[in-house]
Amino acid sequence: MKLIYTFLVLVISYQISIAQDIPNPGFENWSNPNGYNVPQGWATLNDATSEVNIFTCTQGTPGNPGDYYLKLTSRNISGFGIIPGIAVSGALDVTTFEPLSGFAYTQRPLALTGSWQYMGMSANDIGYVSITLTKWDDVNSVSIPIGAGNANLTGMEMSWVNFSIPINYTSDLFPDSCMIVMSASGASPANNSFLYVDHLAFELPAGVDEQHSDVKFNAFPNPFNDQITINMPHENWIDQLTIIDQTGSIVYQAENTRKINFDLHELPTGIYFIQINSDGIVSRQKLLKQ
Repeated sequence: MKLIYTFLVLVISYQISIAQDIPNPGFENWSNPNGYNVPQGWATLNDATSEVNIFTCTQGTPGNPGDYYLKLTSRNISGFGIIPGIAVSGALDVTTFEPLSGFAYTQRPLALTGSWQYMGMSANDIGYVSITLTKWDDVNSVSIPIGAGNANLTGMEMSWVNFSIPINYTSDLFPDSCMIVMSASGASPANNSFLYVDHLAFELPAGVDEQHSDVKFNAFPNPFNDQITINMPHENWIDQLTIIDQTGSIVYQAENTRKINFDLHELPTGIYFIQINSDGIVSRQKLLKQ
């Protein structure tokens, strides 16, 4: 039976000002739009293989932790060969198996962490997990590589094992997009090779909080030389103001203040994050010191 491939183009906006989390990182959220389960926020090849009632991505239970986890299994389909078990945090071309785009993200994490089980059904079938951070260049209309990490799945892990994939940076810029690709097979797929994944997260530099709200304040001028002024809505009390450098180190901190002008002339030139905790709401903004 001929497979009918369908592809929905996801339009990604690069006008991003705040970070977002990994989509559905614990794989607890699944939908069933066409009679089979798919993990929300992740593209798979299930749409391509569903016509012959074979699925390379399925829902595993129990999770580690939680109720569910992601099961990727490479499957042999008559007339088409072995289809890899693959999932992409964004868009995936189901005809070429090539990842196309990711999700909005503006941090510089140290590593991608999680837990996995895997096994290649042949010595030549090496699965992988990769992460790519990029930034859109409006002038040249291309994505600029910012950082990347990769882990090849050799040997086997038959019980849940925690992993950490370091991210290496090739640019001092901050990204606006992140793409995570997980595949049970590599260039030489073998039938029934599998990769189980759960509990994805980013390891961030000390002092950088992944969870934060929309920006509720404005720090200006930006870029600045010596001083910044904080414009808070409704004259909110600042419970804590923290300035963090690119390594995650805290370089300035003030607590319990209504002060709006801050002298930062001693800070060296570079990129910083200013983080304000006010009435239980944590907001962040990027600053450039000239």
